[in-house]
Amino acid sequence: ENKKRPDAVLSDLHLSDGAVDVLRNGNFNHRLLCELLEHPDFSRWMTDLEICVDGLVSDRIRDMNAMVEATRQELEKRYHADAEDLTMRTLKAAQINEDEYFGQILYDELAAILKQIKAAHGTDKTTSDGAAVEQARKQLENAQKFEGSPLEKKMNVLMGQIGIDYSKLTKEEQMTLLRVFNKSSMLKHRTKAGMRGKYRR
Repeated sequence: ENKKRPDAVLSDLHLSDGAVDVLRNGNFNHRLLCELLEHPDFSRWMTDLEICVDGLVSDRIRDMNAMVEATRQELEKRYHADAEDLTMRTLKAAQINEDEYFGQILYDELAAILKQIKAAHGTDKTTSDGAAVEQARKQLENAQKFEGSPLEKKMNVLMGQIGIDYSKLTKEEQMTLLRVFNKSSMLKHRTKAGMRGKYRR
């Protein structure tokens, strides 16, 4: 939202018509885009992106790779060097994959930016605080400790996910739930032995 620059002119932004259309109609989080652009390390990321696209460094990488590869092939031809020899492997490893090189640089820089943006949103109501993961972990631990049939173990987990302690239900309530859950096509892996004696239809 433009709060401090009511005099901003669109032409000053040097955006293409397509970019303007995306910003105006795009279905994305504009706030996060602004935070990305405003991050102090974003300009460096853009500079490295420009270096990647320009291709000048790529030319130098290819030149170096060609020289190293020519040396490797000459050694192999002249001395019949084993391809798995230390020197031959070293010459092979010395060659740089430009896609991986630039990809790693751009990824590391962007990941660092996004990590800081994410941390800044740590107190937002819509941001996970990790409680759900911790709760799921505890539920799984409790399920492993729970004694009962396979179906009862599944019910214990499902009930826990909606805040109900299955072990504290009365026998009658548990039997009612067993009858209902036994009709589920998603719980087909129960064993007859585990169900024997639990209830009668």
